[in-house]
Amino acid sequence: MSNETTSQQIAQNAGLLDADAVMSAVANPMRRAILAHLSDGEPMGATDIASLVHSDPSNIARHFLVMRRAGIIVMGRGKLQRIPPQFNPNPGSRTLDFGHCLLRLNAAPPDKPET
Repeated sequence: MSNETTSQQIAQNAGLLDADAVMSAVANPMRRAILAHLSDGEPMGATDIASLVHSDPSNIARHFLVMRRAGIIVMGRGKLQRIPPQFNPNPGSRTLDFGHCLLRLNAAPPDKPET
């Protein structure tokens, strides 16, 4: 095994998320719309979010999976998704701090972002 340390290993050791995974997850407009709705602090399911962004629950579930893998949302009881409190210190402010980046979401989530 090599003695080289990857940036991902350094980030994990510092308690940070993988920057590439976070950037990839938030690059999609639908995922930003989902985060905007979740930034209020209330856990929501795929069906709830789908009705708000005019999409299919299965499509939203796929977006949830990408965001969970990046570590920017977590699943709780009843498959409800939420943003971990350490990334959303002021629910409702629509500002998320992922360590590597600060994400300022729209004041109001868009009705129908692109998929």
